[in-house]
Amino acid sequence: MSGGSTGRLVCGCAPALLGAFDFGVLALTAPRVAADLGAGGAYPWLIGAGSFAYGAVVMPAASRGAPRRALALGLALAAAGTATFALAGSLVVALAGRVAFGVGGGVSAPAALALLSAIDDAARRRAAFAAVGGAVALGFSGGALAAALVSWRAVLAVAAAAVAIVAVMASRSAPDERRRSGSRSRVAVRSASSPRLGDRRPRVVGAGLLCAATLVVAAALAGAGQGAGWALAGLALAALLALAGWRRAGAWLPPRRAALLAICAAGAATTASGVGATVLLGHALVAGAAAGTPTAVLAAFGLGTIPAAPLARALAARAGAAALAATGLATQAAALVLASAAAGRGAAALAVVLIAFGAGHTLANAGAAAGALRLAPAAAAAPVAGLLTSAQYLGSGSGSLALAAVGARHGDATGLLAAAALAAAGAAPLLSASLRRAGAAEAGAAATRRVAEPSQRAAEAGAAASSSSSAAAPSRHG
Repeated sequence: MSGGSTGRLVCGCAPALLGAFDFGVLALTAPRVAADLGAGGAYPWLIGAGSFAYGAVVMPAASRGAPRRALALGLALAAAGTATFALAGSLVVALAGRVAFGVGGGVSAPAALALLSAIDDAARRRAAFAAVGGAVALGFSGGALAAALVSWRAVLAVAAAAVAIVAVMASRSAPDERRRSGSRSRVAVRSASSPRLGDRRPRVVGAGLLCAATLVVAAALAGAGQGAGWALAGLALAALLALAGWRRAGAWLPPRRAALLAICAAGAATTASGVGATVLLGHALVAGAAAGTPTAVLAAFGLGTIPAAPLARALAARAGAAALAATGLATQAAALVLASAAAGRGAAALAVVLIAFGAGHTLANAGAAAGALRLAPAAAAAPVAGLLTSAQYLGSGSGSLALAAVGARHGDATGLLAAAALAAAGAAPLLSASLRRAGAAEAGAAATRRVAEPSQRAAEAGAAASSSSSAAAPSRHG
């Protein structure tokens, strides 16, 4: 692999590696970090603040060009946010750092994927995306291990320095697809798309309204302690904003909007259930386990992602993206039910369950991504992918807050059951749609067979008659 290709791969994998590493650190240390900052009960917001910020900016960021500049800017913001968080002396400063980190991640992640998508060779492109999946597993396990060995401030300071170095690499050496492809590719994209897809205004307004809905959800959850009425009013306003944004952004949404909505809901359920459950597991493990055990147990989640990648490719080719996402969510739900039961039965039993949890989570995310991109027109692939990612991070932030509240009130085992219910709810529409499509395909095949059978029987009868005539011909002439 050439130096330029290596640099592109490093830059393309950096946002995924950083995000997973950051979550691996906080999955174990968030309660301790919040206690160090004098706000022990606010630990879910250390994850939620970054998730909401990421979800708010990723869709508009996905609609823009110049991946090299966006990647460098996003990584620089993420590095600054991580450094601010590492040096924070109060919860307010820490949350400001988390928001900056989320904004940087939301800007850099779509740019990184655009960078890898521009690889011309199909085999190298598939290998690059497989490397992104490996970076996620490596980052989460590495973050959990580092958090167990070193002070969280030191770990985050080193991470900030490493990300800053990659940001410099991106600004200097990562190829800029827009400059490389030039005006010829822009004209090709516009000619391949519908006239409405070339108009940026619906995208910008729609993305802005959806971002506002994300922020209102965050504010509603933050104000839930003031009473259920405030929270419900905020969620109702968020729903109205989301509906307006959905309608306004219709210029670039695919025709099958109900299917896209189901895919986005599945993506949100995957992360709400997965991130929220991981926060609960980290809290429970740190509170009741021996030294080193939490890291080993949570690292099992990363192990589950390794066999899931080739399995996802096989299932997607055989059953389709929706069935893949439904299978992953169902696996995740079953694993979380088992995790709720295994929480008090030793680390080994829980680690085995978490391997299945990691595999299901990977399958669900892979199915959601493949399903969204298959529904999107070529010119709208980036904003549709941004819409899915925004839903996933909105689910991540909401799930970490809501499930932590359930765990604090009713116990971590009950919180894990609630997470399993979320995953099952996300799987149900996709499973139903997959079964309907399979039934329709079988009915179509049966109808085709019924139409073909009379013709086939007539052809067989004709062949038999012809054979009989040929056999009788010599005896007549004889």
